[in-house]
Amino acid sequence: MRKVRHILPSCLQLGFLPTMKVGLFLFDTLKDIALWLYLGHSSKYLGESEGELFLKGLTTVHGATIFLSQTIMGIFALTSHLLPIKSNWIRLLCLPFAPLIPCLIVMETIHLQNQTEHLIDDWRRNGGSPTGTMTQIAVLSRKRDDLLKFYSQMRMIECSLEALPQFLLQLIYLLVENKISTDHSQQLDNL
Repeated sequence: MRKVRHILPSCLQLGFLPTMKVGLFLFDTLKDIALWLYLGHSSKYLGESEGELFLKGLTTVHGATIFLSQTIMGIFALTSHLLPIKSNWIRLLCLPFAPLIPCLIVMETIHLQNQTEHLIDDWRRNGGSPTGTMTQIAVLSRKRDDLLKFYSQMRMIECSLEALPQFLLQLIYLLVENKISTDHSQQLDNL
């Protein structure tokens, strides 16, 4: 029973929680893309009046804010020394996948946590120097903490680049759509 109590938190920490973090990051990105696709699909039913063309333009700008914020966040991550990618050529090859780079940070954090768990397990099984093991664990913990701080900074950058412009776009979208529907209802009343 003791082993189960030890294994369960370890499984949650190493399996479920990091997977959930990556899943929520991807959900946020997919949600943004789905909203943009919905707005783009809805805009094809609009006519060619001034307000309707303006709504189509807003939809394009909305998609651009999603793409740019994800790309800037990925480039910010690629230029960091914290990622395990050492070669500049590999970083250059990863540039088209910049919006997905933050997942690498979460995966690297999981890898560092797994290494820490393996060090502890090896020390328990084989013995050895507790001081040497704790020194290695301290180094891994420092790296992991640096990665998590960096990930938090990246999420704040994404929020700053994406949330405010999209909020303003949604507000303008609602106001313009309300004006267009009012104009259409007045035209129908005049008939």
